[in-house]
Amino acid sequence: MKVFVALVLLCLFLAVHSQLDNCSYYERNVSACPMIYKPTCGCGAAPYGSGFSCMNFGNRCFACNNTNIYFVFQGYCPASMIQLCPPGPKTPICPMFYSPVCGYFPYPPSWGRSSYSNYCFACNDMNRNVTFYAPGNCY
Repeated sequence: MKVFVALVLLCLFLAVHSQLDNCSYYERNVSACPMIYKPTCGCGAAPYGSGFSCMNFGNRCFACNNTNIYFVFQGYCPASMIQLCPPGPKTPICPMFYSPVCGYFPYPPSWGRSSYSNYCFACNDMNRNVTFYAPGNCY
């Protein structure tokens, strides 16, 4: 029951906040950011190669100018939104329940995101190296 309530609260949080979004080339190459406070969550590589993390920034410009940030969304970072795919070998067998996620493959040779019917299909995509996912379809 607690898991269900937490999932409902997370879905409500995501419905209120804007969807995950990639920073554009122009946003990454700004010489000065405006001093306007508009809380933004930026997610990407953790410092010193220690995995993946999300951090709060004062606005989108500061988040996108951080070279470790892969994607952003407006608002504060929720602790349980981003999930890492479990380590180990991929399996072609997944349960057939529908709980859409957006899977991210942030490393070369391919970089991007794709919607999946559930986390198992995202983390076990044999054609992409999906390393983390977030609830909901990609937009």
